[in-house]
Amino acid sequence: MSSAGLRTELPLLALLALLWGSSYLFIKIAVAEIPPVTLIALRVLGAAIFLLLVMGARSA
Repeated sequence: MSSAGLRTELPLLALLALLWGSSYLFIKIAVAEIPPVTLIALRVLGAAIFLLLVMGARSA
């Protein structure tokens, strides 16, 4: 792998690890405030909207 690739990929990997790891903290905080069923419904709704946007972008 070239050093140019490492300069761009390593920060992206670190960002991914930070976002992925922080999701557990956010879920722990959210469950204390929002009922778990509502939280799951919001996650599914967000994922559905994201997938619809991706499908729309791919068909264009």
